[in-house]
Amino acid sequence: MEILQIIFSGIVTLSTIVYAILTWKLVKETRMMREFQLKPDIRIYFERGEIETNYVYLVLENKGFGTALNVNFIFLSNLSSYSDDYFDVKNKGVFKNGVAAFYPNQKFNYYLLNVNKENHTKVNNETIKIEASYEDITKRKIKTTFDLSIAETSGIGKITPPNTYVGRIPFFLENINKSIKKINDTIEDLVIVQKKNIQ
Repeated sequence: MEILQIIFSGIVTLSTIVYAILTWKLVKETRMMREFQLKPDIRIYFERGEIETNYVYLVLENKGFGTALNVNFIFLSNLSSYSDDYFDVKNKGVFKNGVAAFYPNQKFNYYLLNVNKENHTKVNNETIKIEASYEDITKRKIKTTFDLSIAETSGIGKITPPNTYVGRIPFFLENINKSIKKINDTIEDLVIVQKKNIQ
């Protein structure tokens, strides 16, 4: 009888320990999930224009689920290929003034420069290095450095007609519009000729 009680007590103790371990793991995973849902994730990257692929933009986006607060940027290195100071991205918008609240999925696009035959080699050897510092809603500080090379976007072009359904819709609408204009011009010419013949 005593042996059964000892075995039963052992099973209860073991079950309690296992339950405590599982509860601790669950609490830890819940905390990690909550942190993940509150954490902002600011990304900075280059992007080529969709229509004019020789245009290069610097894109700033919050890919996280949380809002980034008190966002500021420091340019550790910058491009030397700007056509003039107006296009220098460090003097624009949030890069210059920071942003108080950068919401999830919010995005900023800044035009940098036009890559052409004359500046292609120089531009593709250039990099931008930016340090982003911000806080999450719990006031935890986050600092990330982005080392970006324009050469990563080299070779991106466009296909005519575009190779996506979304891209083909405006392409073919533009062709239809041109065809309608030609038909309209032809009808107007015929009407003018007709009027001359009647007179």
